[in-house]
Amino acid sequence: MGLIYGADFKNITFGIHLEKGIMCTLCKENISKRNILISLLCPFILIGVFTYFIGIYFNNGVLVWLSILNISGCSGDLMMFFALASVKRFEYSEYDNPIAFGIYTDYDLSNKKLFGLKYVKAVDSLERNDLKKLSVSKISIIFLILFLFFGIFFCII
Repeated sequence: MGLIYGADFKNITFGIHLEKGIMCTLCKENISKRNILISLLCPFILIGVFTYFIGIYFNNGVLVWLSILNISGCSGDLMMFFALASVKRFEYSEYDNPIAFGIYTDYDLSNKKLFGLKYVKAVDSLERNDLKKLSVSKISIIFLILFLFFGIFFCII
C-alpha cells in the first residue's frame, strides 16, 4: 500500500517469520494516518471478505475455509485499526522489529486506552538499523523446506 501512495520501493522490505505467525511488509518511511488505516483494512476486506463471498457464490469450501483463516489472522490488524482510528493526528513508523511499531504524534498517549496495544514510551525518533530487503527467519526456512518436501512427496504418491 505504501507504493501506491508514493513510498519509494527501496524503502519497502519484506519478511517471513512463521514462528511468530506473520508474513510482513515494512516501510522505512513514515506513513500517514489515512494510508496506514487503509493498509490495515486491505487484507481483511480484499483477501478475507471478498474471498468468503466468492467461495459462497461458487460453493467452494476451500475458499470459504481460507477466507476464514485469513479473517482470523487479521485480528491484530483490526485491533490496530480501531486503536489507531481513535488517535487524532499521527504518522505511523516501522523499524527493525516486525511485531512492533511507533507513531509520531503531538498527543500524550500514556493515559489513552489502546485496546490490544501497549504504550511503551515516548521517543523523538526510532532506530532503523536492521531493515533488510528480505528477512526470512531460520525457522521459517526450515518450515518452507518441509512444506515443499512433503508437498512434492504427496503429489508423487
